[in-house]
Amino acid sequence: MPLAVSRLLSRPFPFLRWFPLRKDTIRTDAIAGLTVALILIPQSMAYAQLAGLPAQYGLYAAFLPVIVGALWGSSGQLSTGPTALSSLLAASALASMAIAGSESYVAYAIVLAMLVGMVRLTLGVFKLGVVVNFLSHPVVVGFTNAAAIIIALSQINKLFGVSLGRSDHFFQDIWEVARQIGDTHLPTLLMAVLAFAIILGAKKFRAKAPNVLIAVVLTTALSWGIGYQTYGAGKIDQIEDSDVNRLVGLYSAGQNQLAYVNQKSAGISAELRRLDRMGASGSRLAASLHYQNDLLALERQSIEDDLRTRSRAVRKLVFERVPGANNTPGSLYIQGHAPPGVQNDGHRWRIKNVSDNELVLVGGGDVVGAIPPGLPEFQVPQFGWDTLVTLLPSAL
Repeated sequence: MPLAVSRLLSRPFPFLRWFPLRKDTIRTDAIAGLTVALILIPQSMAYAQLAGLPAQYGLYAAFLPVIVGALWGSSGQLSTGPTALSSLLAASALASMAIAGSESYVAYAIVLAMLVGMVRLTLGVFKLGVVVNFLSHPVVVGFTNAAAIIIALSQINKLFGVSLGRSDHFFQDIWEVARQIGDTHLPTLLMAVLAFAIILGAKKFRAKAPNVLIAVVLTTALSWGIGYQTYGAGKIDQIEDSDVNRLVGLYSAGQNQLAYVNQKSAGISAELRRLDRMGASGSRLAASLHYQNDLLALERQSIEDDLRTRSRAVRKLVFERVPGANNTPGSLYIQGHAPPGVQNDGHRWRIKNVSDNELVLVGGGDVVGAIPPGLPEFQVPQFGWDTLVTLLPSAL
């Protein structure tokens, strides 16, 4: 290929510079790819949860950027993937629009990611990155440090194996975690202490060792080897204790009520945005809708307070399950209250999640990176102009 043609093609297709491939470059590229993969897998799952998404969506989101970054990236020393700040900002932008982890939340996150991508592409095409130079150094440092503190504190509940609520007041959520210290799941805490010990020990005895990577590999292998994660399913009707049955039922009903209030509030907010675009923001209808939204906000706060109290009570429950005869559903008893002479299944079960009458039970630690098999069905999220207008300020 003539040199002039090669240079012309290498500008839109920079990966053509790789050819012809050499043995030494193949080896170093393989090492680089393996290193990025080992780091990106746990990192992307953690950032997905930081954004309020199920862990597997972090893997889906990290899959294509790595390929595009390798083929068209301007630097061969960068690992392309999700970032902690983007995840944190996404969670903040979407918190008031849908319940974290729900289908509508995932759809909004996809639309927001698309808008952010379009904005960044526009900035790159017109070389507007220079605008960042006008941000003063104290502003950048303050924002970065504040984000680091929030990110670190948002993960502290995972050290103790307790729940972390999501509200409009972050430090109130952290205080709720502190109040649950007495409910610490000891195996989870021991696993966290072991991970920190490996990280610090590897750094002390061999400074250049990939200590975080070593900790991830060893703790993952240990959790798999000892059966750290044990999931089960059940129904509220299987709980034999009437008071506990009622408590869990009220908790489930509160979750459904909160979802209904959020959905209704989102509909009213969409109608208010429509009136605002029509220039009718001062109309009697708009005032009535604002009043309804304020009432819903008060109702939401009351429901969240009740759910927070009941959630702590539900998380404290420890069950033993007695299998039913002839493949019939078994019974759940508070630990130590099973009828004498019956044989349980050998696990101590806690409630991880409640959805309607269905219980998700965990009999060990909670492995946050459990990925469902296969790939999700490709489906374009349904959204309207109102969604784009609402999310555009967050994308900017």
